[in-house]
Amino acid sequence: MRTDSKLNYVHEANDNGSNIEIIDFDELLERLNITENELDKMPLISFDFLFEDGAIIKDKRDKSYIEHKKKKERKDGVVYSDNSSGTTLGDLFGDLFSKLLDESEDKNED
Repeated sequence: MRTDSKLNYVHEANDNGSNIEIIDFDELLERLNITENELDKMPLISFDFLFEDGAIIKDKRDKSYIEHKKKKERKDGVVYSDNSSGTTLGDLFGDLFSKLLDESEDKNED
């Protein structure tokens, strides 16, 4: 069984008078009246709203992660991958690649 980082806080809250019920994943699925297979087929929701200015994020680790991701985004909307050194061919050659692509598409149309 995998440990949950929040479990200690739940136990502490219950010790201080809260009444938080702890259930396992199978019990959750049963209460929702779905199977794990049905859950897997459901579309994932987008969490892009967390990256919007003004989003309220209380967990310090989540906030740090999101801020780190936001810093990687440049003004022109390009997002670097996690393993990027920061400088790309696009940085070095400006819009040369888009011009080459446009020229290539023009030649293919002829």
